[in-house]
Amino acid sequence: MLTLQELRKLDTAKLEKELKNAKIRMNAAKFSLRTNQDKKSHVVYAEKTYIAQIETVKSELANQPKV
Repeated sequence: MLTLQELRKLDTAKLEKELKNAKIRMNAAKFSLRTNQDKKSHVVYAEKTYIAQIETVKSELANQPKV
């Protein structure tokens, strides 16, 4: 996972790729939690938070005035 400052340095295409990978990781964590393969429920919460950060950075980029 990238930090918020690192996310802000990425362009839109790389943010989309990072978002897709984060969603895949979250779904894998949910699946392993529901099938009792893993007991780390905090991983799902961390991925959810990370996805929200990526979405926030994307919306910041979309709302920036174009020069």
